[in-house]
Amino acid sequence: MAAWDLSVTVEDLGPDAPPVTISVASDLHVGGVIVKLVEKTQIKRDWSDHALWWDQKKMWLLRTAWTLEKYGIHADARLIFMPQHRPLKLDLPNGKTVITKQYRPASVVDKAHINGRWLDSSRCLMQQNIQENDRLWLRFKYYTFYELDPKYDVVRLTQLYEQARWAILLEDIDCTEEEMMLFGALQYHISKVSQSEPQALSTNTAMDDLESALLSLEVKMEGESSSATELLETMTAPELNDYLKIFRFKGSRKDEVLGIAPNRLIRIDLGVGDVVKTWRYNNMKQWNVNWDIRQVAIEFEGNVNIAFSCVTADCRIVHEFIGGYIFMSTRSREKSDVLNQELFHKLTGGHEAL
Repeated sequence: MAAWDLSVTVEDLGPDAPPVTISVASDLHVGGVIVKLVEKTQIKRDWSDHALWWDQKKMWLLRTAWTLEKYGIHADARLIFMPQHRPLKLDLPNGKTVITKQYRPASVVDKAHINGRWLDSSRCLMQQNIQENDRLWLRFKYYTFYELDPKYDVVRLTQLYEQARWAILLEDIDCTEEEMMLFGALQYHISKVSQSEPQALSTNTAMDDLESALLSLEVKMEGESSSATELLETMTAPELNDYLKIFRFKGSRKDEVLGIAPNRLIRIDLGVGDVVKTWRYNNMKQWNVNWDIRQVAIEFEGNVNIAFSCVTADCRIVHEFIGGYIFMSTRSREKSDVLNQELFHKLTGGHEAL
């Protein structure tokens, strides 16, 4: 059994305080290390939110029953004893300050670069170098929605609407003029209904005309498309619900754009923006990620195999989007459908989440 002196930085002692040195053995569990630290500091306070952070490995030592030997911690480990929860600035989709200052993509390439900034849902914020008082932007990530009830989900619906509205106004997404006009008409209609008295609506000729036009449009849509998914497929690409990544096929020297939609992958020509090829998830047999060389390999029915590496984003983001949308496709619209978080993390977490 090996024994040594372990130096631990205690954040509560201040930035200029030297590390606290304690004598430990390889069979000492993490909880025992914390007890020694608390006794050595002689500070009386609530330590329940504190934990040990391993700086080199970028991980919390949360399994307090594990020994130092099991974690692989030696004398050269840089450990920090600090609170797990910290203040964070979170901007909502309708935040005017963020909207006016955010970078506006001028091309498909710019959009692909921006879409490489999604955080990993399987890792904590500190593992992704998010520090105290950093600013994050809350966004709807998967464009497949469940359990939205106007009576109980007003906040979620409002944020979803604001995200879509500002994405159109700032030309962050591509859409046709008809789609933009439809969105504006719906916005006007909802605004008037929410602000007007019920009696006044029946006497408003303009509102009656708009109501009739929207009803006619709704009937036309229902006749042409049996579902919202089919309706989205008639829209121009890249669609409202695409996330773009620049990638390079295995054996190719040419960079291309990959659009990730709720039901398929879209290969887009980087030069002109035209759709070259689409692959549907329901034809996918399996997908794998080689975490060592950062390459995604996908096998489809009909002996179709593709492999590519990501240029503007980590391959983890592509893996997470594919797994997330496949998980969404397995869900039922019934109220009794319980969210299977374990399956979601299994499909999106990948090798690095283990």
